[in-house]
Amino acid sequence: MPRISAMSASRPSWGPGVSQGRSSPSDTEQRPTGQAKFLLVVSALFDPPADPFISVLQRELIFALFMTIGWAWSAFGIFFAHLARHHTDYNVTLTEVLSGQYIETGPTVICAAKKGPGPYAFPSVFGTITIDISFVTAVLFPYPYYTIGKVVVLPLVLHASLCILASATIFASTIIAQYASALARSLELVLESAIREHRSIFKLSPSGSDFSATAKKISRLVTRAGGGLGLAAAAPRLVKSDIAFGRFAPSDVGRVQEFGRGLFVRANGLDIFPLIDLTRERFPVTPLPSNPSPPAMTPVSSRRQSSHPGTTAIGRASVVIEMVRRTMTLTLHTALTWAALDRRNYIARGEQGEATLEMYMEMYKSWTCTRTCTSSCVGHVQVQRLYK
Repeated sequence: MPRISAMSASRPSWGPGVSQGRSSPSDTEQRPTGQAKFLLVVSALFDPPADPFISVLQRELIFALFMTIGWAWSAFGIFFAHLARHHTDYNVTLTEVLSGQYIETGPTVICAAKKGPGPYAFPSVFGTITIDISFVTAVLFPYPYYTIGKVVVLPLVLHASLCILASATIFASTIIAQYASALARSLELVLESAIREHRSIFKLSPSGSDFSATAKKISRLVTRAGGGLGLAAAAPRLVKSDIAFGRFAPSDVGRVQEFGRGLFVRANGLDIFPLIDLTRERFPVTPLPSNPSPPAMTPVSSRRQSSHPGTTAIGRASVVIEMVRRTMTLTLHTALTWAALDRRNYIARGEQGEATLEMYMEMYKSWTCTRTCTSSCVGHVQVQRLYK
């Protein structure tokens, strides 16, 4: 193994630092990006300047940082691989290099160890590409070819520069504008439509087909509103670094997203209508086996319907009351079931845990004692067994 002090500092006429592997220096001067210019097209496809300027600037700086780290890592490995090389020759031709006749075991093992498996995610993908190309090519040369990473880094750094320039001039936008647009699409367009549909559903009959369709529409709108808030949640991190002029400070604008999240949590209550069915009971499934419910019976009217003009309004009010009562029963049944299943944790809390169980049990009894449905009685018996 040659010593570091004994290494030759001479350079070949076409090797590193002169023509980057070309037959003459003029080729390098005409094509400074080397043979990896296709990476400029690939990086432009996967990393377009489609975001606000601050986001593009941050992403491209990280992008260039990973490229240079990959280049530095490959140069570090090539240096140690050269120390293990027995034959060093700076005056070789490109044909001899590509034939593989200068491959040695020691440098190849070191380059393979430095290369590693490369299990990195984007944006470090191009950094691993730099490492792969540098180490795979370095074993072919009988001397340390440090500047091989330059042919990979230059096109990608050029792409990063073009992205920053295009984001600042052509596709100019701000983080605050993106943030406000995401909130407007989520709150004003989607959530407002859900609230409007929520008002109209009370005018429909629960037994009609329009009722279930409207309930599903409300559920979809609320879900879409949550997705829009997810896009807005990524913006406040860069709002304070944004270059913008406006009437509101970036710190004040960031608080609107917190208000939107609280509003979305409360809007989830609009999605309760699909859980209600006036023809049969739907208790939550517990880990214990349950008996099959009997078929639903057609409700029989206990008295003749009146032809009074206020009958329709009274009927709708009774339907709403029945929906609320069944919803409360469902909620209490769920709370009591899981409280009974987790009874050890409640008991471990002492008297407060026992009082919580007793409160759930009394509330559930008061709601279910007035019911005549068989499935409700079955669920009541199951809860009592769990409680005991």
